[in-house]
Amino acid sequence: MPGIITETDMTQGHCWPSTSIDPNSIRDTNVFINNKRIIGFGDKYLEAAHIGCTSPPTTHPVIANIIASPTVFVNNIPVLRDGDPLSCGDVANSQGASVFADGGGFGPVTGLPDFGPSATTGYTIGKMILEYPSSSIRVYGKYTRQRVGGTFANPTYTYSFQDWCGPLYIEPTWKIEIIEEGTGNVYYNTKDGTEGLPQLQPGVDELLRSPMPVKFRVDEGNLPSWANLDENTGIIQGNPSEQFGQSGESGILSIPFKVNGYISSTESESNIRTIPSVMLTLGISGIIVGGQNPGICPNIKY
Repeated sequence: MPGIITETDMTQGHCWPSTSIDPNSIRDTNVFINNKRIIGFGDKYLEAAHIGCTSPPTTHPVIANIIASPTVFVNNIPVLRDGDPLSCGDVANSQGASVFADGGGFGPVTGLPDFGPSATTGYTIGKMILEYPSSSIRVYGKYTRQRVGGTFANPTYTYSFQDWCGPLYIEPTWKIEIIEEGTGNVYYNTKDGTEGLPQLQPGVDELLRSPMPVKFRVDEGNLPSWANLDENTGIIQGNPSEQFGQSGESGILSIPFKVNGYISSTESESNIRTIPSVMLTLGISGIIVGGQNPGICPNIKY
């Protein structure tokens, strides 16, 4: 059974270090546990102390606006419990609770003896691991050529664009780390949900087992006008419609991606994590079609 969070409790930390409650955000001021104010849904942690992880170091809001107790309220505000997820992927953490809320819970923490036998295990949301089948994507165009001069050993040609070999389609895979407090066990959330998690407290269980909706975007550079990035799936596709020089020439476009994951609640949609950009290059190359032969395009698997 999870303990109720009070004003001296820190977060668990999730690559960014743990941080403390913002005393100015606590809305309940007249109910105490051992002379400490109770933290509830909507209260905030200190953002300035939650800095690090990225280069250069960054910070972000830490708000108790994802899940809180469904049955225990203080002045009509649901109380925050040990192990409840926070807006950024960090987790509320009780350092030696003496008052508890709701049944269930995660069971005892292992490896954290300072928190005592009453502690319950929290699950932080870690980094997203994003992979495309290749970091170098190529589409091919067909060109006809005609000899216009030169010698037998060193002929010269003119080239005429004929057609594209086919559409571009490349689909990524991704997974989001869910890290177990104490043991350090890592589970992975994908588009199919999360497998292997132990039974968690109501609310948290559904949140971490369900697929987390993620968004994709081109953060720097530009895709060609005929290509499209699906913001919900990360798929890059399109039918080439532009001519890029002559056979053997390549137009290289640098396409860095910065992926953001979101958790939705009834109150807000909060950014849980921004990972470093994934760098891709899109190459456009030509192949030669001789004479009247339409040629055979490369059998490319992205």
